[in-house]
Amino acid sequence: MEENNTPEQEKQNNAAPGEGATHAPEGKDGGKKVKKHLIHPTWLRRLCKTLLGIVIAILLIPVLLYIPPVQTFVKNQACKIVAKSTGMKVEIGKFRLKFPLDIDLDRVVVLDQHADTMVRARKAVVDVK
Repeated sequence: MEENNTPEQEKQNNAAPGEGATHAPEGKDGGKKVKKHLIHPTWLRRLCKTLLGIVIAILLIPVLLYIPPVQTFVKNQACKIVAKSTGMKVEIGKFRLKFPLDIDLDRVVVLDQHADTMVRARKAVVDVK
């Protein structure tokens, strides 16, 4: 009984071991397929990846600031930094950044070093222009 093989199948069947089309071509790494890059110098590839990562981070930060848990984290960090640098106690109940650039603050209390009230506001809305 005779099989009807295509020319490609015949080449694969007649090929010596290690020469078949199913085997990856051997590279300098002893059997691993050598990866060809569009950008050849390694240092240039690394530089491009680093710059791309920085650009993505710069574009992602403003988007993340509109997510409420991120806003709460930023509010807590800002209150700690203000308290550490000025000695004043700053409490903000709720901080929300609304599109495009409106800041909504609820339950704001600012106390100086002697616990004197400097600011107490139930609600404050700031329009950043």
